[in-house]
Amino acid sequence: AQVTLNDMTIIGHNLDPFTFGGGINLSGGAIELSLNDTIIMQNSAFNGGGIFCDGNFSKIIMTGNSGVSHNSAQGAGGGVYVTNGCEFTLYSGTGVTDIGTNQGISDNQADAQGGGIYADNGALVTLYGHEKCENNTCIGNNTDPVNVNNNRSDSDSSGGERGGGIYLTGIGTKVNVYAGLFSENISPNGGAIYVNDFASLLVERLSKECWDAVKCNYFFKNRALGAGTGGALQNDQGFLKISSAYFEENDGRTGSVLYAFGSNSHNTFEGSVFNHNNNQGNGDNYVIRAASSSNVEISYSTFADNYIANSSVFGITSDSTLVLYTSIVNEPDGDVLAANPGVTDIFCIMAHELNSFTGSIRFLGDPLFVDRSIRDYHLSQISPAIDACNNIHNATAIAKYKDIDFEMRGVDDLNNSNALGVYDLGADEVLVQLIFSNGFE
Repeated sequence: AQVTLNDMTIIGHNLDPFTFGGGINLSGGAIELSLNDTIIMQNSAFNGGGIFCDGNFSKIIMTGNSGVSHNSAQGAGGGVYVTNGCEFTLYSGTGVTDIGTNQGISDNQADAQGGGIYADNGALVTLYGHEKCENNTCIGNNTDPVNVNNNRSDSDSSGGERGGGIYLTGIGTKVNVYAGLFSENISPNGGAIYVNDFASLLVERLSKECWDAVKCNYFFKNRALGAGTGGALQNDQGFLKISSAYFEENDGRTGSVLYAFGSNSHNTFEGSVFNHNNNQGNGDNYVIRAASSSNVEISYSTFADNYIANSSVFGITSDSTLVLYTSIVNEPDGDVLAANPGVTDIFCIMAHELNSFTGSIRFLGDPLFVDRSIRDYHLSQISPAIDACNNIHNATAIAKYKDIDFEMRGVDDLNNSNALGVYDLGADEVLVQLIFSNGFE
C-alpha cells in the first residue's frame, strides 16, 4: 500500500516508556509512506523519538520542505529509528543550520545511541542532497544539502554512548550519503557518525551541480566530548567508503576526523580535504587514528592546517595499516606519521617534512595552494603538485572518482614537466588554462 501525507506538522506526542515512534510508527506491513512538506517535531518515545520504522517491506520517503527535528528518545534514535530492513530516504534539507532549523535531521537527542538516526538489522538509510529525475519527474534539488545537524547522543550524560548524528550497526545495514551536510553533532564517540559491527557507510558526490561547488559533502564542527574519540567519524568493525568530502573544524581527543579500531574496520577516503580539525592547543592526538588491527586507505586527498602540535596527522598502531597515495600533507607543525606505526604503504606524497615516514616518491615543499588564509586548498597554476604522479602504482592507487570539484583527473598541463605522471597531488586536479598570445579567446 502507498500512503501520502502533504503539508503537515506532527508535533508534541510524548509516549509512555517502552513505546516506539513518538510521531510516526510504521511497522510490520508492506507500506510505502511518502511525506511531502511535512515536519516531525517535538515528539518523544523510548526508541525513535520522531519516527520508528520496522520491516523489510516498510519504506518512508520524505521530500519537499520536510524534516525531523527537536525530537527525543529515552533509548536510541532521537530523530529516527530504522530497523529490520526498513528503508528511510530523505531528499529534504537546508544549508542554514541554526537552532531554529526544522528541515533535514536537526536538533534531536537520544539518551543512548544515534542522536539523529539509529539504523540496525539490515536497514537502509539514504540521504540524497542532489536533484533526482526519473521519467520527467524530479525530486530534491541541487541548491540545498540534506543536513544532519545539532543532534546529540548520550543526552543524559551517562557516558560512553555513540553516534551524535547517526549510529549504524549490523550486517547489511547501510547509510548512503549524497551531498550531505553534517554539522555540530555531539557524542562521546563518533560526533557525526558511528559505524559498528559490519555496517556500511558510503559518502559520494553524484554530479557537478551541488549545493556547494567544493564542499558538496561537508563535515563541520562535529565533536566527540571530553576524552571522546572520533570527532567526525568512528568505525568499530565496519566499512567506510568516503569520497569528495570536506572535513573542517571537527574535534576529538583521539582522531579529530576518524578513530578506527578492529580487524574488520576498513576505511577508504578519496578526493577529500582535511583542514583545521581539532581545537588549537588541546593536545590533539591525530587527525586519523587507526588501532586494534584496523586499516585506512587514503588517496588523492589534502591535509593542511590541522592542529597537531607535538603530535602527528596519522597515528597508526603497530598492528594496524595505513595506505597513503597521491596526497598532500602540509601542516604548520607536527609530523606526518607517529612513531612505531604498523604496516605503511606510502607513495607519491608531498609533505612539510620527510623524517617521520618512509615511502617511494616523496616531495618536500609547499604545494602553493590558491589561498590557504581563506581556506582555499585548490592548487594554484604554479603549484609543484601539478602533474606529479601516475595512476598505476596498484589497484588501490587508481583514482575511482573525480576531484573535489567533480572534474576529471589526469589532465596533462603541457606547461609543466611531468614528475612521474599527469595526475595532480591532493584533492584538486588543476584544469589546463589556455592562454593565447594574441589576447583573443
